[in-house]
Amino acid sequence: MLKVTGGIWKGRSYSAPPENITRPTQSRLREVVFDMTQSLVPDGVFLDVFSGSGGMGLEALSRGAERAYFIENHRRAIAEIQANLKKFQVPKDQGILLPFSFELALLNIQKMGVRFELVFADPPYQMDLERKLLSEADWGRLLEDHGRLILEWKPKRGEPSELEDEVGDLKKVREKRYGDTILTTYKKNEGEHQK
Repeated sequence: MLKVTGGIWKGRSYSAPPENITRPTQSRLREVVFDMTQSLVPDGVFLDVFSGSGGMGLEALSRGAERAYFIENHRRAIAEIQANLKKFQVPKDQGILLPFSFELALLNIQKMGVRFELVFADPPYQMDLERKLLSEADWGRLLEDHGRLILEWKPKRGEPSELEDEVGDLKKVREKRYGDTILTTYKKNEGEHQK
């Protein structure tokens, strides 16, 4: 069982799929992410990409986010997210589960016109999905002007241990290693506005 690290649900436990299906973000990293972004979360809209158990979205809601969207397409993980949202009695319009691939889910979100203060993405390691996520999503439309995108990732052996400084509408503002894991933060490029 995992536990929420802050906010109104601090200390409450939630379930996660087996580790061979997902890799939950460590509690230390969850605290780092929300310490870095504490001004963005209250009353903001949060997106948890590759949600797994939905822990990051639950953390955001616990810390005052208005809504959290969860993108996950693994059947077992979807069931865990649904169970956790029910356990925490999250209203359906506050915890929105999108059980699709990230490409299809982001396209649907864009059509809905939703924009995010904070996006957290923790793609499966060793699959290079972080670069695909950076380059293929329309972050100019998905992020608020003051919003942030944070990626949790691990470079392949022999691959660069840094992500690009600029990708499309995004500009890197922070990159730090925590053990084998790297957290990279992007914001929208200055002057980028909704198209």
